Formats: sequence, C-alpha cells, structure tokens
Amino acid sequence: MPLEFLSKLRKSKPSEEGEAPVVKSKPGSDFRRDSRKAAAFFKHAEAMADSASYDYSIECYIDGLRHDPGGMDRHEQLHEVAKKRKVSGGKAVRGGKKWKTKSPCDRMLQAERIWAFNPIDRNLAVKALEAAVDVDEDQEVAEYAYWIGDIALQLCLGKPDAKQLMQVCELFVRIPAFDKAVEACRAALSLDAQNGALMHRLKDLEAERLLYENRYGSGQKGDFRENIKDADGQRALEDGDAITKTESVVEANIERRRAEFEAEPEDVNVMQKYVDALLAKNDGDTQNEAIEVLEQAWKLTGQYRLRMQIGDIRMSQARRRLRELQARVKAHPDDDEARQILKKLGAEAARSELEEFTERAKQYPTDMKIRFDLGRRLFMSKKYDEAIAEFQNAKSDPKHRPVACAFLGRCYLLREWFNEAIDVLKEGLDAHQIHDDDRGLEMHYLLMDALEKSAREHRDADTADEAQKIASKILQTRINYRDITKRVDGIKALVAELKAKSA
Repeated sequence: MPLEFLSKLRKSKPSEEGEAPVVKSKPGSDFRRDSRKAAAFFKHAEAMADSASYDYSIECYIDGLRHDPGGMDRHEQLHEVAKKRKVSGGKAVRGGKKWKTKSPCDRMLQAERIWAFNPIDRNLAVKALEAAVDVDEDQEVAEYAYWIGDIALQLCLGKPDAKQLMQVCELFVRIPAFDKAVEACRAALSLDAQNGALMHRLKDLEAERLLYENRYGSGQKGDFRENIKDADGQRALEDGDAITKTESVVEANIERRRAEFEAEPEDVNVMQKYVDALLAKNDGDTQNEAIEVLEQAWKLTGQYRLRMQIGDIRMSQARRRLRELQARVKAHPDDDEARQILKKLGAEAARSELEEFTERAKQYPTDMKIRFDLGRRLFMSKKYDEAIAEFQNAKSDPKHRPVACAFLGRCYLLREWFNEAIDVLKEGLDAHQIHDDDRGLEMHYLLMDALEKSAREHRDADTADEAQKIASKILQTRINYRDITKRVDGIKALVAELKAKSA
C-alpha cells in the first residue's frame, strides 16, 4: 500500500472509541468524475474490508464515491461493509463532527458516511435519502436515491410512524418514484385509517403513478431503477414518439456508445453504457461482444459486479437455448435427439447457475437476495438441506421473508418435517399479509398439506380440523386452484375418521 495512502488513513483515525474517523472534504467540490482515482480508493476499500478494517474501508469507499458518486455497485458494497461492521460490534458515530462543505454531493456522501456507522438507524437512513434527493436532478445518483429510499422505507416499516413514513413518501415523490411513494403513504394510512388527508393524498399519488407509468413505462411498471438504467432509451422514445426502439435506433446507439468507449476505454461508466447498448439488441453476437468488453474491464478494475454481469449474460444465453429446444421438442415430440440434448443442456445450465450463485454468495455473504437466489438453485438441484440453510438466512430480510418461508415450507415437506413446515409457513403468511393472491394461496396450500400429513402421521383430529378449515378457505377463494376440490374431500374424510375413533 502506498505511503501517502497510509498517511491519509493515519490522519483519519478515530480520536476516541466509538467516533467515526473524519475525512475533510474540499469546500465547494463539484465532483468531477475521475474513474481512475475512484478505482484506486475502491481497491483499498475492498482490501480493508477483507482484513476486517471496516472503519477504514468505509472511509475509502466514501473517498472513491467522491470521485464517482454514481457508481451504484459501490454504494451497495459500502452498505455491505457497514452491516458487517455492525454485526462485529462496531459502535455508532458519537459527537457532532461534520465536514465543512457546500457541495450537495458532499453533503450526500457525508450523510451516507454517518449512516454507514449505524446502518440500522432509520433516522440516519431518512437523512441520507433526503441528502441524495437534493442532488437527484443531475441524474447521476438517481438510482442511489431510489435504492437508499427503499432501505429507509423498510427500516421505517419496522417501527412505523405515520409522520416519518409521509416524509419518506414525499421524498420519493421528488425523485420521482411514485410506486414507492404510494407504498409509504399506504403504510402511513394503515396507522391512521380515518385520516381524510392521508386518504386524499393516497388517491392523488395513485393517479400520479398511473400517469407516470403511462409516460415512462418499463419492463416492470413503476420500476424506477429500470427507468434510470434505460434513461437514454426513454429520451429516444419521447423524441421519436415511438412505442419501441427500431433496429436502426439500436444500431445507431451502439455506434455512438462504441465511439465514446474507444475514446475513453478505461472509463467504467462509458464502458457500461456501451455494454448496455450492445445488450439492447438482444442478439447472440452483440451479447458475446458485451462479454468480451466486460471481461477486459473486470481484469482492469477487479470490480466483481462486472464478473456478475458476465454471469447474468451467460445465464440468459443458456435459458434462451433451452427455450428454443423446448419449443422444438413440443413441436416434434418424437425427436429423441432434441429431447436428449434438452436434458443435457438443462443439467449443464442448472450446474452452471449453482456455481455462479455459490461464488456470488462467497463474495457478498450478507446480501440476502443472493442467498435467496442460491437457495433456489440448491432447491432445483434437490440439495434440500443446503437450500434450507440459505432460505433461513434469506428470511431474515423482510423483503424476502414470505417467499423464503414458502420455499422453506416446501423443503421441510420434502424432508417430511411437518411441524417445522407448519411453523415456517405460518410465519410466511404473517409476513405476506395478502392471503388471496398467488403467493398467499400457495402458502395456504402448503400449510394445508403439512397439517394434513401431520394429522395422518400423529392421528390428530385437531390438526386435521385445522387443515380442513384452510382447505375450505382456498376452495371459497379459487375453486379451480390446483387439486383443491379433491383435497377438500380427502381432508373431510380424514376429519370424520379421526373424530369417529376418538368418540
């Protein structure tokens, strides 16, 4: 490590236990992007995190972000380090030390830095969101604002306060991200159901969300992060008054991004725009070209998110080949050769995806989304005990709890651990709350199944009666759901049998 960097770290050492180290900002910094300087700081940040020097790692990430505040993956990595520090016993920031700064981006990073030293503090998360929204107009940190807003909202939902939820709601409106604004307002209204002003505000927000989606619709309606990633494409749609990009527009965008990349081949952000343009064509050749560009960038910068993107593209290519083969087998059911190739490629794709997500989980062990995705691959590979461990980790995150509990229920049922399945499925239903949608019906069905099997195993009439009530509820909600009519009849017969024997 360079001596000048060690000197910088020594200067930023905490003056007393529990206080965050202070790094002074240049007053009036305008955040001119410098990817090379940013990459150097990020490299040191990763090294410090690997050695469990979490305080220094946080400082290095902040210094790197001062040169590249729009690097979304780095904000996420910083948050992972912050969580590791918290788990290891790191204390929250004490005292009132602040940077002397006038720049909105500096203020945003100052707020993010303070929050990083106590990542479970909802008030600090909301302050960080507010600071991010203040610089959102340059569109360099819009995705970050949405991301941190989602975290702040989840923290607020843990101990809900209507006033704070509405503060988060209005900050989402400023981004604008009306999907999340509606979610926050609805949560506030649930705490004060008779509040006419909140009811009126929710109606207004729902109307604004609809208008926004109609204007900027993406792959998933209201998905602000997707809109940001495809901002250039949105402008092209508006300018051309078109519904979809034409092939000529896609080709022109590729050529424009290629020229920019050739002019600045070491700028990661320019490279990413070029890769996005290549992938927009959704063609095998351009996907392979994107992989080559990403591999060069990964070797140059060591940024693991580039390696992950390569994996995403390759998994997408494999799935497309599988879909094509499935269509061929469906059209020609007697084609044994195609059937054998499909089976072989399916096994190879499953093995490859399992290896991919196993590696990702090693890189980001506290990322519950990755742990959940790994659990799904283990489940599909019939490695149920290993899948259980991953789903148990994933359900610690409120966002993944319902679906993780559903998968856990399926794993426990396959292992014939019926009581464990009953407990976790009830937990999942409590977390999901909406019981008549597809996810809710699935968990109710699994719970019914676990209760029936437990009743048969232990000859317990009360458990069978509980299974019957759930089966009846599913039947009344959606009579054609799976084989529910047969299951209702079977469970009724079981209840009658067990009650007759106990009489």
